[in-house]
Amino acid sequence: MKKGNSHIYPYLAAVLWLLLGGYQLWKIRDVPVGDFANYYYASQALLAGEDQDAQLYEPYTFNLWVNERSPEALFVNYAPVPPVSVLAYLPFAQIADVYQAKLLFNGLGLVFFVLVFLWGVREQVKLRRDEVPKDALNSKNSETAVVQPELGLVLCSIPFVLWTPLFNNFYQGQSYLYIVSFLWLGYIFWQKNKVIQAALFWALPISLKIFPAILLLFILCKRQYQIFGWTLGFTFLFSVLPIGWLGQATVIEYFQDILPRLFAGEINDPYTILYQSARVFIDQLFILDGHLNPTPLMDSPGLAALIYLIFQWIVLGLLVHLAAKGSLPNIASFGAVLLAGLLLSGYGSNYSMLLLFFPSIGILVTNKFRINGLWMGALFLIFLAGNIPIYQLQESPFILQFPRLYVLLLLFLWIYWLEGPAFQPKIWIAIGGLLLLKWGFSGIPQNQLADYYLPDGQYPIIFDYEHHEDGLRLKHYRGQGPEEDIHATTDQVYVDSKLSIQHQQVFYDGQALTDSKGRKKKPMRLNTNEIIYLSDEGRGVGFYTLRKLKLP
Repeated sequence: MKKGNSHIYPYLAAVLWLLLGGYQLWKIRDVPVGDFANYYYASQALLAGEDQDAQLYEPYTFNLWVNERSPEALFVNYAPVPPVSVLAYLPFAQIADVYQAKLLFNGLGLVFFVLVFLWGVREQVKLRRDEVPKDALNSKNSETAVVQPELGLVLCSIPFVLWTPLFNNFYQGQSYLYIVSFLWLGYIFWQKNKVIQAALFWALPISLKIFPAILLLFILCKRQYQIFGWTLGFTFLFSVLPIGWLGQATVIEYFQDILPRLFAGEINDPYTILYQSARVFIDQLFILDGHLNPTPLMDSPGLAALIYLIFQWIVLGLLVHLAAKGSLPNIASFGAVLLAGLLLSGYGSNYSMLLLFFPSIGILVTNKFRINGLWMGALFLIFLAGNIPIYQLQESPFILQFPRLYVLLLLFLWIYWLEGPAFQPKIWIAIGGLLLLKWGFSGIPQNQLADYYLPDGQYPIIFDYEHHEDGLRLKHYRGQGPEEDIHATTDQVYVDSKLSIQHQQVFYDGQALTDSKGRKKKPMRLNTNEIIYLSDEGRGVGFYTLRKLKLP
């Protein structure tokens, strides 16, 4: 195709997104409802005025409520989701059929994204044209000639590169097409100096997914303090908005108790390789968990925290150097920031790799990636990050279980190496100081978790237990409804009036026996000098199991 006709590439890419997305929607027409059930049924509970009965942030009660209404057996977990999502999904919750609601949600997301994609690319072309003299626009080596054929080829290849993240986004009924669209709209409005619009669209993904808050660092690096303030303001507004519907207690519970645990990686199974995060990699090596991670290299939570702090320091230091570099196109800096956000997130997923859309777009306008076809290598790394089947690697040797983490880190380091921003000691000192301050404030982690009572972790959620003549009657939930099992034991378990739960800690005769994160309930005496209780500490919120500890 001739260079003179290369202006059609944005339209061709938009059509490819629409066609490929449409094909994937047709392919998943009969699949289970997936993650969409979390959002749909939470909003339905609000519509029915039963949100308190459903108890969204208690997986056991929420699963019971959902499965009484779902046409298929489901296992849902709303704990990672901010309260504002309940309001965001209300239009779809009014559709009685969950499958139709999911189809509409996915279909509108695809159309919305394609329209935003086309408008955003065209605006980006205009913005880049305005940055240089007219006689430079057609230069073969001009970094601002954003409609050259090789760049059009990159544009048209992105839907194929992100094939699996797009498919899984539809399969699970996730919102990442909307998230990418909001981020893209915010970026374009920021480039057009429309502060309020940019802040509004950036605040939406921060409120809905939390981890896009790293773009605030991008705003600070660009010294855009006004838009920084507006973004924070809108984010706060969206975050407290659910108080009018869910009540103050639920919103406070999320931000005060649940969110800090999510930042600590406590989501369902904190050690699963499916998250592909540096935190999981480090914790698997250095934190012992008798059920979830029984064979670490060594048990040293303090060392794990120190290594993770150093990792954060390196990524943030390199990122600030990149984002603050004046010669790097803004969209490339923006893509690098979101790439760093994926590296720093403790909770990765395949569908979140749709955010690699932005580093892909950044390649379009970064001149050094276009030398000797280096853009092909960068796109290949993005393809690997989005399409490696992680679930097939769970039985592989440990070092081979984190390919997405390796690829994302390699891509990030490659961008930094190509750009080669000047070393600035002040940046490293400032970031290191802030991280050390945060570490000192939170304290050096110690393994304060009480021992497990049960020999294995076969019960994801134990919601109640009681003494039985043959041992303990365990009331648990494994995804197919409430079940009961007898755990055979000769241990004596009995009620002691001196035991109580206060401020989510176990007390005996007025003395605190625990000092750890997590919810705890139903403490009882175990034999003569121990206690037993239900706890979700060290696990996902609401994923209770039995722990035991000795009386002092």
